[in-house]
Amino acid sequence: MILDAHRASDLAHYGILAVEIGLLSSILWVALRLSLLIARRITANGINKSIRIMGLIRAAIAVEFIAFGLKVLFPSLAS
Repeated sequence: MILDAHRASDLAHYGILAVEIGLLSSILWVALRLSLLIARRITANGINKSIRIMGLIRAAIAVEFIAFGLKVLFPSLAS
């Protein structure tokens, strides 16, 4: 979302971003409200797998931020 916000500056683009943020917030709210119910149904093995998947997603986001930062610092890398 942060990277996408800088791609355009018209009102329609910001409106789409606001809808996306609202939708994502609603999904997260529902997931957190149901977290106790979900935790009762998932085994320890399932929790470990989900933790590993979340770690992989965090690593992918970190790599994306590093790559973007390097492209800004060294514009010759962007080609």
